[in-house]
Amino acid sequence: GKATGLICFDEVHKAKNLVPDKDEKASTKTGLYVDRLQQFCPNAPVLYVSATAATEVQHLGYMSRLGVWGKGTAFDTFRDFQKAIESNGVAAMEMFAMNMKAIGAMSCRALAYVGTEFDLQQNGMTEEQYRDYDAAARFWQKLLNMFRKFVHSKDLKVSYRKHFFKKLWKKEEAKGNEGRPSRANSKDLADEEDEDMVTKRLWQFYWGAQQRFFKAVCNSAKVPAACVAAQDAVDRGEQVVISIWATGEARSRAKMDKLKEATAGRITVESVSDGTTEVKIKEKATLTSVHSCLYANLALKSKLSVGGKQV
Repeated sequence: GKATGLICFDEVHKAKNLVPDKDEKASTKTGLYVDRLQQFCPNAPVLYVSATAATEVQHLGYMSRLGVWGKGTAFDTFRDFQKAIESNGVAAMEMFAMNMKAIGAMSCRALAYVGTEFDLQQNGMTEEQYRDYDAAARFWQKLLNMFRKFVHSKDLKVSYRKHFFKKLWKKEEAKGNEGRPSRANSKDLADEEDEDMVTKRLWQFYWGAQQRFFKAVCNSAKVPAACVAAQDAVDRGEQVVISIWATGEARSRAKMDKLKEATAGRITVESVSDGTTEVKIKEKATLTSVHSCLYANLALKSKLSVGGKQV
């Protein structure tokens, strides 16, 4: 509490999910720790540093040192400040930003581009890359035809509404409990607006996946030329910084980690060498099934099917 040194929060937008005046469970731990540090060090000045400090008014909750809400200000709580700004729209947000700059509480700076050069380098694709791209396009065309049939399935839509439109589903169940006609226990999708909403969401999944896929394909196609350009720059004594916007790796890893324990009959391929595949089986039922099909030397004595595929 006696600290008087400057507290600098870099990349402070990571604390944007703080929800002041509410239970701690409503906020992220990062937001809570940023808020507590400011409270426990009332005599220490605070500097917020971020390229994207906030995109919505509610993201300003962690900036308690702005002096905009609280004792001695026009707003008793952050909630009061949020309501006032949001109710007056973009004009109020612009006025707030102008006021912060006028009193010296906010400073906006940009890196100078003096002496810098920008050069766009276009590189052709190899024959192998052309073949891979064409094969991928044919795959997505085939998948599109299959997905059309998939989307038109009424059973799918009912299941999808139940798992991903929970509020709508609970509303329908409530109607059913009141004795009104309900679709919660039926496959009838008479409400066209709800059906269109579900269909639209399903197509968003497809086109979103397709865009991410071809984005990754385009990124990978640039790698050979980027390596050559980087090596040439190093040979000239220059320093190289390579920026990759997105590879999809983090999303893919998170999805696979989530599926690890959720997929029935799942086996993990540990390694493959000289025609021998080493697998790891965690589920006891699957392990028992595999044991019954093996000789003592681990050779298969009968056909084995795992996950719908024959081994």
